Amino acid sequence: MTTSWENIVEVLRSEIAEYGGLLGLFEQQQRCLFRRDADTALQLSAEIELQVRTADEVRRRRERIVAAFAAAHNYPANATLRSLLPFMLIEVRPLIEALMAEVNRLIHRIRRATRHNHLLLTRVVETHQEILPTPLLSTFFNGPMESGKDLIFGGAPYNSSGATHIGFADTVDSLNAIEQAVFIDKKCTMNELITALKANFEGWDKLHARAVPFVQPRDRPIYPAPNVPQRRQSSRFCVWDSEHIHRDDHCAALVDDALDIFEHWAKIAAPAT
Repeated sequence: MTTSWENIVEVLRSEIAEYGGLLGLFEQQQRCLFRRDADTALQLSAEIELQVRTADEVRRRRERIVAAFAAAHNYPANATLRSLLPFMLIEVRPLIEALMAEVNRLIHRIRRATRHNHLLLTRVVETHQEILPTPLLSTFFNGPMESGKDLIFGGAPYNSSGATHIGFADTVDSLNAIEQAVFIDKKCTMNELITALKANFEGWDKLHARAVPFVQPRDRPIYPAPNVPQRRQSSRFCVWDSEHIHRDDHCAALVDDALDIFEHWAKIAAPAT
């Protein structure tokens, strides 16, 4: 691979452009967090992830080009770009130094923006935990009763964290199904229903069909596709399949995605030296 100073200038300019785009996305996300616009912030989180990958690819290309330039001048492949400046034209060196400085400045600003957004998101979760605990919903999941922790504090392996309105509706469905089957229609006793639930209705097909007619068949997926405007879950959701949950809570998804991005950025960000 033959490399000239023009290749180095071109890749540094590309790196600056990608870092500038990434910084802009972080700043947009921060404004959304201040406006409490969770939908847009979540969308930006996905865009940030793509931009991080693009910036990473450009950074890797810069490192390959610099390594090739170093090899062409009998320098080790890990030589810094600054150490290679003497091999460039005198009139080109100020341009290279200016581009390197801009790359490093943008990396510093991006790192600061990621820290700020991380703190904001962390505070959102902490406030959410403080003001919106879910004691009723916690009783329908494995873990909270044993650990003594609410769902929202990580008491269960599968945490609905904030989707209380969905959990409440499913809880009402479950209690209504029990009331209808056991106390109104008297199609089974409570002990029979509990036994059937513990077996996930294996061997209790007739009871399953009679007691809970609106339950999805067992050979179909339990969870519907996200964002489908229909009755989202049957009573099976909270009562006899409570170890699993479809997570569509924006806050939890946003925090998970953002933390992944922050960790990835911390690994790939490399100054131009």
